[in-house]
Parts: sequence; C-alpha cells; structure tokens
Amino acid sequence: MGNSWFQFKQFRVEQAHAPLKVGTDACILGAWSHHDAPLSILDIGTGTGLLALMLAQRYQAPIDALEPDVTAAMQAAENFSNSSWNAIIQLHRLSLQEFYPGHLYDLIVCNPPFYADHLKSENKSRNMALHQEALSFEALAANSSRLLSEAGKLFVLLPPRQAQEFELQAVEQGLHVQQRLLVSDRPQLPVHRTVFSFAKTSPQKEQTTHLTIRDSNGDYSQRFRQLMQQYYLIF
Repeated sequence: MGNSWFQFKQFRVEQAHAPLKVGTDACILGAWSHHDAPLSILDIGTGTGLLALMLAQRYQAPIDALEPDVTAAMQAAENFSNSSWNAIIQLHRLSLQEFYPGHLYDLIVCNPPFYADHLKSENKSRNMALHQEALSFEALAANSSRLLSEAGKLFVLLPPRQAQEFELQAVEQGLHVQQRLLVSDRPQLPVHRTVFSFAKTSPQKEQTTHLTIRDSNGDYSQRFRQLMQQYYLIF
C-alpha cells in the first residue's frame, strides 16, 4: 500500500505527504472497531484520517480526529474534505494530552506509536508517528480513560510485546479488556499484531479470537474478506 493514494469503496485516502501510509493492520483496526450505537467518536492520532473515514462510513455520529503533526494534519484535512462525511468529522491540531472537549466518547480508536528504544530517522513527522515520546502508553491509557464514557469502548492496535505493556497501563487506569483480536499474516506465522477492545466495566468473560490475513495458499482468508468486504475494492 505504498502508492500516493489508496482507493476504498466509498472514499479515497491521499497519502503522498503522510508520514505513515495506509497499512493492512490499520485497516483491520478500523474495520474491527465497533459499538452498538455510538453518539460520539474519537480518533487519536488520525494521520491520513483513515480510521475516522472508516468509522464515518459505518456510523452517523460526530467524529473528533486528533493530529498534532502539521504535515499529517494537512493530509487528513484534504482527505476529510474530499469525503462524503466532511460535515461530521472535526480535525483538531492538538495532542491527546491537550484535548479537553467537555464531553465523553462512546468509541475511541488509536493506532499508537510504539517504538521506545529504536533509532530515529531525520523525518520528524515520521518519528512522531512511530515513537512513544509524543504519546507514551501511560498517557494514552490515562487520557483514554478520562475521555471514555461509561458504556464506551476503546480500540487499540499494537505488536504483541507492546500490547502486554499497554494492557498493564490500561488496567491501572480502570480499563478492562473485553475482547482481543490476534492477527497473523498466515496460519503458520506468529501473531504480529493485537487489537484490544477496552471498557470501564469488567466483562463476564474476556473473548479472544484469531484473524489470519491469508490462508496457507497465499489467498486472502475468508474471515479477512468478510471483515474488509465493505471497504476493499477487491472484495
């Protein structure tokens, strides 16, 4: 997905100037994030605006999209403006720590930066998108808990090791895992991403499911096709 744009069924994501391009894992996060009837939605670190657009396609609720990086924010603004949902998506050039909207959210999504000890590039925008300095797991958990409604859900995508680290921070902030989706590229390969669903209430039973993107023959799996059917042109 390294093109200067990516076309979905109902919207197009321009990404020529985005620090991070559209990726399969982020698309899985957007498609799997759900709520029965959200009255308000928050996208933390919107980047190209991908997650906000995916959720706007499915829900009529107003969406606040946060993006502190000027380059990414300009790209998101273009994508929102060109979409059918510009009227319900509000872009904020703020960090999560600076954001005090005066109300709570029923659905919060985040594809957070997760590198803590890796070498940085000379691209400041890309560093902000990838490295935890701009948004630590502690800050993400605390502020998500602050902004989440009592019946709300928080969805977060992370690699397995960082997922364990974030889960500890989330529990400290009174958030409980409701569901986790373990993502692998193929049946014989290890899990490379975990998608969490958190809430403020404890579930009767935590649910864990697996998603394999491709089957052993290299074709997209049936479950992946079903998940992405309303978004991907090829399905």
